[in-house]
Amino acid sequence: MLTVALTELALRAGTWLLAAAARRQLAPTSYTRILAYTALVLAPLLPTCCTSYAGFAATLLFCSVPCCAAPIGLSACASAVLVENKLPADLLLPPPGTMAALALPSTLAALFLGPSDWGAEVAAVAHSVAARVAEAGGDPTTSILLMGQSMGGGVAAQLAGRHYPWLPCVNERSFASLSLVSACTVGLHRSALGRAAVRFVLRLAFSRVPWRAPLESAEHWRRLRGGKMLVYHPNDRVIGHAAALHTVLEQRGHLDGTEVIRLGGRPYDAHNEDPDVFAPVEWEAATAWMRRALHLAGPTETAPSQPPPTRRGRSPRRAS
Repeated sequence: MLTVALTELALRAGTWLLAAAARRQLAPTSYTRILAYTALVLAPLLPTCCTSYAGFAATLLFCSVPCCAAPIGLSACASAVLVENKLPADLLLPPPGTMAALALPSTLAALFLGPSDWGAEVAAVAHSVAARVAEAGGDPTTSILLMGQSMGGGVAAQLAGRHYPWLPCVNERSFASLSLVSACTVGLHRSALGRAAVRFVLRLAFSRVPWRAPLESAEHWRRLRGGKMLVYHPNDRVIGHAAALHTVLEQRGHLDGTEVIRLGGRPYDAHNEDPDVFAPVEWEAATAWMRRALHLAGPTETAPSQPPPTRRGRSPRRAS
């Protein structure tokens, strides 16, 4: 989001300077047009500087798309500033059709390039943590637990599946794949063609060559050899029943070796509310499993693969 804010400030400041220069005849109009053309070509490429899905999508929406949909965005901004300075609105910017022709190729290029390689950066952080644990004489397999909720669940499963399949992993109220939950959100999940189209777009928008589909949690889940636990609520309206990781794994018969915690209670928002509040018994069972996975429990506790007992204790801090 910082990239979006800086882009907005840069566009506004640049437009104001160009208008001021044109009004005072400090620069020929042809030069200001060249600068405007350059901005239309380069601005849609800004999403490729982002390192996260959210930043890439937000910058693409608020920067690349407005450049193509003139006079929304840059054209409207420039026109407003020019009119305030009593200048013709079309002094600096080309006609809308020309603007779209200039910005569209760069927008398509941004979609093909995708964001910066955030996956490699997440893996690098994990490698650094594992190395520090090993240097301190600890065992990473009993000192590190990968856990994520919602979008974080997909990131945790991908990190574990590609780099740390032997570490314990917890997926809390998350999806089977980013493409499936996206297709469900826009109503295209009922047809194979619709799901394939969404998957193709996500491949181009959110990954690099060879354009692997991002956050395919169900596929990564099968590769995990360490302890793994899945926490879900049947009435999660954000993820939805069809796109939930538990639903897909159950349908495929891939729940073997997975500790499943079904949250109870009737919260207003089963996806975002704290399960320690609306389902304390089930969440305590989940935290007991995590304590045992990290060897934080007492000698009376059993292995993570066995049914977790109900105990009282402080829940470990959860990462989203």
